[in-house]
Amino acid sequence: MLKYVSAPLKINEMNNDLESKDVYIFDYNKSLYKGFQFYDYISNIGVIADIYFDENVKYIDKKMLLEKYMNDNHFLHFLSFNSAIFNILCLYKKVDLRVETSCLTKDEEKIFLKENIELISKWKAFYDSLFYYILCLATLPENCNNKKEQIKKRFEGAPINNSMDLSVNMVSLLIDDYYYEYYDSGINESLINYYPYYFENNLYDENSIIVYLTNPSNYYLDIINKSLHNEEFQKFLKLK
Repeated sequence: MLKYVSAPLKINEMNNDLESKDVYIFDYNKSLYKGFQFYDYISNIGVIADIYFDENVKYIDKKMLLEKYMNDNHFLHFLSFNSAIFNILCLYKKVDLRVETSCLTKDEEKIFLKENIELISKWKAFYDSLFYYILCLATLPENCNNKKEQIKKRFEGAPINNSMDLSVNMVSLLIDDYYYEYYDSGINESLINYYPYYFENNLYDENSIIVYLTNPSNYYLDIINKSLHNEEFQKFLKLK
């Protein structure tokens, strides 16, 4: 159920059920809180949330909050922000692909890319590396008990990226089904790195990255898995 609200919430708007799947859509323009106070309030309140900006909200306000999200180490999932990031990555990649749930307009996405080209390039390098991680994960034996260690071995020879300054919200996009379309146009293999901090630690709501890669939205994992464990496909490989 969607609940259209403002920040701060009124007492009668809060759901007492901690397991509730209600999604709170916070209207920025109608909220008393603005800027980082608005962002921090939503990130700390513990509800499933997204943010709505009407046409009266200035780009500078949206930019400030999106940059905060892309540099935050508090794991969150704001669909409108993730959609904007996806669109900006596609612009950077020169791929004609855009989702409509973005918090930014097309023109604003172009401006954001110009203003944050270095940050976007770092996220792209991570996502290109993540595709190789998906391939490694998909080709592990079904009964593998040490997936992280086995995947690390398969990255042998790849550069090690010891960065710890990227936002954990990079992994938030893996929840969204459209994210995997990013890979339909291929990756830059020269960008493949192994990221020990992000691949090995449970940084994402105390879960590992594997938890998010194995969600039903990841059709690449599903296709590769089904192919590898399909008898006809195995026979075909033997013939080759």
